[in-house]
Amino acid sequence: MSQSWKRKFRNKPQFNFSGKRKKWSNPLTEGVKGFLFTCNAKEAECVREGYNILDEYYEALYTKHNQVDNGEDIAKQLEDEINEMKSKRKVFYQLGTNCRNLVFVQSPEEVDPLAISNQLISDIRTQKSAKTRHLLRFIPVLGTCKASVPSIETAVRELLKTRSDPFCDYMVMCKVRNNDDTCSTHLIEVIANIVKQEKPQWRVKLSDPKLTINADVVCKVCCLSILPDFFKNKKYNLIELAQSVIKESEIGSEVNICKESTNTDSGAIQSVGSVKSEIESVTTENTQRTDVDFEAQTTDTELKTGPEEAQEIKVEPTQ
Repeated sequence: MSQSWKRKFRNKPQFNFSGKRKKWSNPLTEGVKGFLFTCNAKEAECVREGYNILDEYYEALYTKHNQVDNGEDIAKQLEDEINEMKSKRKVFYQLGTNCRNLVFVQSPEEVDPLAISNQLISDIRTQKSAKTRHLLRFIPVLGTCKASVPSIETAVRELLKTRSDPFCDYMVMCKVRNNDDTCSTHLIEVIANIVKQEKPQWRVKLSDPKLTINADVVCKVCCLSILPDFFKNKKYNLIELAQSVIKESEIGSEVNICKESTNTDSGAIQSVGSVKSEIESVTTENTQRTDVDFEAQTTDTELKTGPEEAQEIKVEPTQ
């Protein structure tokens, strides 16, 4: 090995990866609300897609658009809009979760995360498009608290006060990430007992309930949500939801095609039956006419042959 090569190899910088993730200056804490995003990889693309969706629906649901007056200068109005866009503050903020493939985005107090998610799901069903490639689950979080039983009990009681459903079927789901002090089974029992106390008329239903009380424990914080139609919405997985909608539409189109073909076949059968009945009626009429003609010919023949036979039978008188 030459000296120049040794020098290059010796001077090459060495990188030692310790495997530790970066520390967030604004980690996920209790007392906030927002959205949980999940992805299989590429968190940066997932965050970008999440921001695009949130900005789009925030502008559609919470931004008041001024109507254009005919007498107002269009150039002045355009300038005002540009200045407003430049001075627009950031509405949504990402908070650190210290979990791989899990992103939390905080929303302001005036924003209802459930309203945005419901509108997003409605648009996916209408447009038959997922709107994302890397972002999988889009879960609205209505509140966060410490991952301890007393804090979770208090937060669940406050969350149930926002629901005015007199009768409802529900279930509890829980998932624990990066926390060894919390058991998901015990947490489900705790939340179910609180629901029995606060909403005694609610009933547990494990197969496709109307409401799902979802608890995601992320390190030392618990994210709580009350999600409607959790299984019908494919557990709020946007890609799976779009695929199911497309599949349902294809099945519906195939059923319509089968119905149309069945109607066409039944119409053809009816037309064939009508033609057959007409043919049978015509055949019957022809047969009747043939019988009548044959009887008439027989009568004429008998009338004609009667005198001749009489002449043959005639006997000459004796002298």
